[in-house]
Amino acid sequence: MPTKTTRPRKTTPPEVIGRPAPAVDLDAEAFDPDGVEQIFLFELGGREYHIPAQQPAGLIYEYIEIENEKGVDAAMWWLFGRLLGDDGVKAFRSYPKLSKTHIRQVQMVFLDTLMGPKES
Repeated sequence: MPTKTTRPRKTTPPEVIGRPAPAVDLDAEAFDPDGVEQIFLFELGGREYHIPAQQPAGLIYEYIEIENEKGVDAAMWWLFGRLLGDDGVKAFRSYPKLSKTHIRQVQMVFLDTLMGPKES
């Protein structure tokens, strides 16, 4: 005779009963890393470097925290590492023809993906 398995009933915890739905349901949208729009940032040595077109909102707070504690430069280089990873940062800074213009251009792309483009 086959045994019957039962699944635990999904119940609402007592402290939640009667409470309205949250204004913001953070679990409503599942994250799909394959469906994330990417920005082609640069190519070096035949390898392409991309970053997500939009960053998680929590990253803004980390950036601002570091900026407040250690300054803009430290926050920006932290962001470089966070978005490009160690290999990307190493490739970028090792580029023999790297200029201040290149750095500013990449910084602007990073800030635009983090906080949105500047409004005119």
